[in-house]
Amino acid sequence: MPDLEQTVEIAFDKRLVPHIFAQNEKDLLFAQGYVIAMHRLFQMDLSTRAVSGRLAEVLGEKLLPRDMLQRRKGLVFAAANSLKVWKQSPSFEKLEAYTAGINAYIQAMQPKDYPIEFKLLDYTPELWTPFKTILMLKNMAQTLCMREHDLEASNTLALLGEETYEFLYADNNPKESPVIPREVKWDFIQKKHDSLFLSTLNQILPLPRRKDNYPPEGIGSNNWALSGKKTITRKPILCNDPHLPLTLPSIWYEVQLHTPELNAYGVSLPGVPGVVIGFNENIAWGMTNVGHDVLDWYRIQWAEANKESYFYDGKIKQVDKVIEEFKVRGKAMVYDTVKYTIWGPITYEEEGHDKQDLAMRWLPHLEPLGPEIEFISKLNKASNYDEYVAAIKHHSSPAQNFVFADRHGDIALKVQGRFPLKRKGQGAFVQDGSKSSNDWQGFIPEPHNPAVKNPKRAFVSSANQRSTAEDYPYSYNGSFEDWRGRTLNNYLEKMNNATIQDMMDLQLSTFSLKAKEALELMLPLVNRTNLEQEEREYLRQLDQWSCRYDAESTEAILFEEWFDYFYDMTWDEMIAAQKQKDILFPEEWRTIFLLENYPNNIFFDIKATKQKENAKMIVNQS
Repeated sequence: MPDLEQTVEIAFDKRLVPHIFAQNEKDLLFAQGYVIAMHRLFQMDLSTRAVSGRLAEVLGEKLLPRDMLQRRKGLVFAAANSLKVWKQSPSFEKLEAYTAGINAYIQAMQPKDYPIEFKLLDYTPELWTPFKTILMLKNMAQTLCMREHDLEASNTLALLGEETYEFLYADNNPKESPVIPREVKWDFIQKKHDSLFLSTLNQILPLPRRKDNYPPEGIGSNNWALSGKKTITRKPILCNDPHLPLTLPSIWYEVQLHTPELNAYGVSLPGVPGVVIGFNENIAWGMTNVGHDVLDWYRIQWAEANKESYFYDGKIKQVDKVIEEFKVRGKAMVYDTVKYTIWGPITYEEEGHDKQDLAMRWLPHLEPLGPEIEFISKLNKASNYDEYVAAIKHHSSPAQNFVFADRHGDIALKVQGRFPLKRKGQGAFVQDGSKSSNDWQGFIPEPHNPAVKNPKRAFVSSANQRSTAEDYPYSYNGSFEDWRGRTLNNYLEKMNNATIQDMMDLQLSTFSLKAKEALELMLPLVNRTNLEQEEREYLRQLDQWSCRYDAESTEAILFEEWFDYFYDMTWDEMIAAQKQKDILFPEEWRTIFLLENYPNNIFFDIKATKQKENAKMIVNQS
């Protein structure tokens, strides 16, 4: 390879994991790029096309609506903003070396050597660029931090009223075990702002239907680190199982990277240099998604019918128009005009009226504080806690729970990312885009991001639950998991003299805390007289069930069916309202909370019947 400065050796083990040995980092990353192109070229090409709205170019016009929505979400715009920052960093040379390695492999191929997918679809692989690496990271941001329920929440607030909404959609689960233990006290104070709960919602309804889908339900991740105080070796053990979508090929690519200055092993993202999750000779690290809301919708009030100007603080501002071009296989070029406001792109533009549309304010649209790959490079070389903290401060989005352990015995976890500074309730609903007062108030100072080192309980953990207890000085909302974090912490609290096998068993645990807590309430309420024999048998199985979702478990199916009926019968009026407009349904933990604490709540009553039902009746009917 003429681009190499010195000799590089690549050894593939029995599982085809590459172990790359180089004398300098530039050669190392060149070789990593070459190897990833050898194994994942089509995956990388298709992924960048998906995020940048270029699928119709190779797959045909059926993909055009998806492509157009991707451009209207501003993902190419976001990547371009990041590229400007990356080019100013010394780290850009590392990305260029990685890019050169990918292209060396592409340019060495003849058409007969192309991966089979390119041959079947009859198109030629494009050369890689640093911009495409950034697109890969924006694709990850879309998966992990483009989650929100603003439209649904706004509709639901209008349906229920403020008092009922606040009751049903409480932010904090009383049983929650947050990422940062409650024992942690904050040595800073944030001035509390007034609530923006209602904002100007009465002026901006009705809202449009969704034109795209949420990420699939059920994906999530776990990580934890046990102090040596809890392990049989008296050394820390760190575990991570990131549950990103199950794809073929995998979203991850396992690799070892070695130079005289670094020796890192773990998994990389195809198209992105370095080891993203893994370990070196001194530290280990892992990640789970944070889930804070960094995407807000603003209703734009147009000043004229052509939608080229809008109201903002009593004045009229002009939109910036971007003409997007779409190549469509076998068809003529298609064009779309995307309008950009002070908030961001107009993603949803309603036909049939000329008054209001929705603009998208999304954190990854903004120029990052620095290259997102900077933290990967520094983390791969870090040797202690201070260097771990210094490395991850370069990471902006998607925010991650970075778990850490080192050979010195330290364990730690930091909630790392760039977080908008919001008033209480801000961003939970669609906001009035004609007022600058509805904007974010800046950003939470990075040193104030929640973190813990060597806690008294001798472990740190995260499972996509809320980051902090209620005493954290800053307000935030988002999408959080309600069961796995509590389950994980319950196990870790009881562990002593833990082994690697114990950790593997915990990662594979199928226990459901949701099933346990729901059945403890539901089973005693069942009237067991006059039941059919089959029904008695079902209840007998559930009485004895361990609440483990093993592959052969019929009890898991019985419980899920029963709970689904119970949930749907409880929220039947909201299901009916969903036919007219998008609705945000109460979380499962809140439904179980009502069953336990408010069994006579009005929502257990089925309005279509003459009698007034309560929770016990719904449990039996379901």
